Amino acid sequence: MLVELRLSPQFHNWVYGYSNVEFVQQMRGDGYRPTVFYGHGLGLAFWISTCLIAAMALQRNRVRVSVFSTSKVMIYLCVILVLCKTWSAMGYALLAMLFIFKLKPVKQTKWALILALLVFSYPFAKTAGIFPDQAIVSNIQQYSADRAQSLRFRFENETILLARALERPYFGWNSWGRNRVYNQWGRDISVTDGRWIIELGINGFIGFIFYYAILLMPLFYAHKNIEKIKNPRHQVYFAVLTIILAICIIDSIPNTGMSIMHLLLAGALLGQAESLNKQKTQ
Repeated sequence: MLVELRLSPQFHNWVYGYSNVEFVQQMRGDGYRPTVFYGHGLGLAFWISTCLIAAMALQRNRVRVSVFSTSKVMIYLCVILVLCKTWSAMGYALLAMLFIFKLKPVKQTKWALILALLVFSYPFAKTAGIFPDQAIVSNIQQYSADRAQSLRFRFENETILLARALERPYFGWNSWGRNRVYNQWGRDISVTDGRWIIELGINGFIGFIFYYAILLMPLFYAHKNIEKIKNPRHQVYFAVLTIILAICIIDSIPNTGMSIMHLLLAGALLGQAESLNKQKTQ
């Protein structure tokens, strides 16, 4: 990563003989966003953010990582995350830090569930036309014209893709790109940035609800059963997993970069919560 920060994303090219990223998207300011073997710098930054969040849980429990104190590991990961030049990943880490160090584990699972439910309601708010996207763009415009333009572009594409999805609202358009928008010459004029609009366009509201139910159920059961864990250190670890999963769900609004990790994490949480549900203590 440190090499790519200086020399630009090259590891994939060196190992496999070709580049798997759009180079211009990895340029930030006077440097680059590292990608290593990821398809985009956003994905790598998100992964570093989740590693930092896990380190925060270790720090709260005062656990050492090999010969290093957890505080040193946190500082190192913070520096790497900042160098990744991705505001969203830094925002997720900051949000998680407030939860982990300011709230008890039970409250952490509660707020993780609330945030995830707000994300789940986003498509319905967009469909009803009550989401204040223009107001958000106007506020961001005051601080960064580039970020405002990027967000406006996302909202515009979401609008046309949502209109397309509503032509078949229940079960969607299925595969083969039929969920996308084309001009009169058959050219694809849409860009799908968010996982939610992909699920909605391909599988409709039925598929969308089932997809997110898989992710929301573990958060619900985790909050319901966390008090059955009597060891406070174990509660911290359990709660931080719900925070990471909630952040994965939040990231599905602007990005498609959720890897298979979020499904693995959801399954692990649900299995642990079900185990707690069948016993009084752990």
